[in-house]
Amino acid sequence: MGVTDRQQGVETSSKALPMEVVPTHLFGATVVSILLCTPLGIVSLAYAEKVSQRLAVGDVAGARVASRKAGLWMWWGVWLGLLGYGALVWGCVLAWRLLQSPELLMEWLAYAVA
Repeated sequence: MGVTDRQQGVETSSKALPMEVVPTHLFGATVVSILLCTPLGIVSLAYAEKVSQRLAVGDVAGARVASRKAGLWMWWGVWLGLLGYGALVWGCVLAWRLLQSPELLMEWLAYAVA
């Protein structure tokens, strides 16, 4: 089923080639940017956008490479963000314990000064 060009008498196919599905990681990169680790999330967003751009011009291999990099930066952002939140919670718990126990606070201060 093609479309005939009447002027030249050439039949061309109007069927589009099936596009390969390449994950963009756009949603995950956005979540990482907002909630976990902004710098790594922004890098992941840039690569996620490159996936769409590469697919738009038909560069499936380039889209796969950009997708892999977007996912890599996204997961580094997830783990670094969770590690940062864990350190924050640990620091808050430690500060709370030190403020609740003056003896322990004096012990820590004496250790830090010595």
